[in-house]
Amino acid sequence: MVNKILTLFDIEFKRIHKVFFAILGLLTLSNILIFTYQIYVNVRAIENEMAVKVGISALKSETGISMFREQNAPVFIYIFSFLTMLLALIWCLYYSVRIWNRDFNDKSKSIYTLFMLPENKFIIFLSKLLTMLALVYSVIFVQYLCWFIEGMIINQLTNISMMEIINSINLSNASFIELNCIPLYPMEFFMYYMLGPIVVITVIFTSVLMSKSKKRSGGFLGVVWTISWIMMYFSNSALNSLYSDKHLIVDLIFYMIAILVGTLLSYNLLKKQVYA
Repeated sequence: MVNKILTLFDIEFKRIHKVFFAILGLLTLSNILIFTYQIYVNVRAIENEMAVKVGISALKSETGISMFREQNAPVFIYIFSFLTMLLALIWCLYYSVRIWNRDFNDKSKSIYTLFMLPENKFIIFLSKLLTMLALVYSVIFVQYLCWFIEGMIINQLTNISMMEIINSINLSNASFIELNCIPLYPMEFFMYYMLGPIVVITVIFTSVLMSKSKKRSGGFLGVVWTISWIMMYFSNSALNSLYSDKHLIVDLIFYMIAILVGTLLSYNLLKKQVYA
């Protein structure tokens, strides 16, 4: 079964590899532009304060380091690059729907060819899930790699330690913890960037399969399914707004239930007739 899933994954990846590398390339380019622009702005501000043109070396001066800290340059770099990553992840959500609709709307009806094979149809679900997770995890990895490299460059340019950079970002973005937008701890990272994508993609896949399972009411059921999970998630976050071990445990239980219910429902839907 594993070999069959990997074979289908290979087929899916070959179909999206151009988009895959385009997204990662644009994400990397955006980080470079954001970082370069912010360094440039800070160097110009320091030169104006010192009334002398000394170039990027101005960042190593006492005045330069002080102004760099005061202007929260690392924070601005982090926030704008985070928003860039968020846009890339939103696009991944869109493609989670397209990866199914493309097959159903394809004139060759390749999805029906797969359905007619004497195999467990659930491997189609798993292969597409694996494909989307590869894309999402790659986006997250590239973004964190960019942040690490940018932090190292800032350290070399300003002599500001990596720990001070991280602390300044954490302190400035502390209010975002309640919204679960910026994971600051390893467990949070695992919950929101490792388990989170599995939950979201599973919910989306189940919604698409619902829309294809019934000609008339399928689309409505799919929308209701998705909105219901979104409402439950935000209700859970509102009831457990303060960061704590209990909050993480509740989120973990919520995630596992969403994955289990979505997977079982998708499995049952794939055993029944699916319409174009």
